[in-house]
Formats: sequence, structure tokens, C-alpha cells
Amino acid sequence: MTVKATVRICLANLEGIEASLSILALNTEQKETAADLHQAMLLVGEIVTDIKKRVEILTS
Repeated sequence: MTVKATVRICLANLEGIEASLSILALNTEQKETAADLHQAMLLVGEIVTDIKKRVEILTS
């Protein structure tokens, strides 16, 4: 498996984690827990953005 393929798989997994955190944040009734999950989702979102930039570099 190439580095590019491995990075794309990692990106897909991170996007799934981001979506799961969002769903959990929306479905929890505890405000503090929802805020923590939302913060985690935002952090993963930043990582996803960074990885997408790296994928662009790998494909160029």
C-alpha cells in the first residue's frame, strides 16, 4: 500500500470520528459532556483539514 493510500484511509477514519463526535455531542443531555465532545470534534476537524492539505501535496 502506498503512502498516499494509507493517508487517505487515515483521513476517512478521522472524518468518521469527527462525525461520530458530532452525533454524540448532539445526543447527550449533559451540557458539560456535550461541550467536551464538541471541542473534541473541532480539534479533529482541524486535523482533518491539515491531512487534506497533505493529501493535495501527495497527489501533486
